[in-house]
Amino acid sequence: FDAIGEQVRRGEYDALWSLLDEVQRAMLALVAHDARQSEALADRFDAAWLRQRAEAGALETADVHQLMNFVVETVSGWQAPVDDAAAREWAAATTRLIDETAQQRMELAPFIATHLLPFLAATIERVGQVYKRMIELGEQLEATRAAA
Repeated sequence: FDAIGEQVRRGEYDALWSLLDEVQRAMLALVAHDARQSEALADRFDAAWLRQRAEAGALETADVHQLMNFVVETVSGWQAPVDDAAAREWAAATTRLIDETAQQRMELAPFIATHLLPFLAATIERVGQVYKRMIELGEQLEATRAAA
């Protein structure tokens, strides 16, 4: 993430777009079984569309704030009950960050380098936790079936 941050500070965004695409694909993988959820996710989180807007000079910090809100709400909703406290803490911290940077009217490039990249790191961690809990649940169900 440090290397991506340095690239962003230099005005180079290719690694950021790859990271956003990776996060989007990871989230889509978690809802691949549900066409409605997959479609809703694709409608609200489209890394290619964000890239196009940025390259056209039309992407603003407020757009990234909206994406962050959507991601927090979505991923927090997927958390297992045992992870609710951590998810709530992440959501509250993200909301505070968005509120503070909106009041400061922070420019896009510094916002991305300073705040979006750590947010994406936390998102990857949260999505990984959801995946881990899904695997654990599957193993529990399989063990229950085998014992029956």
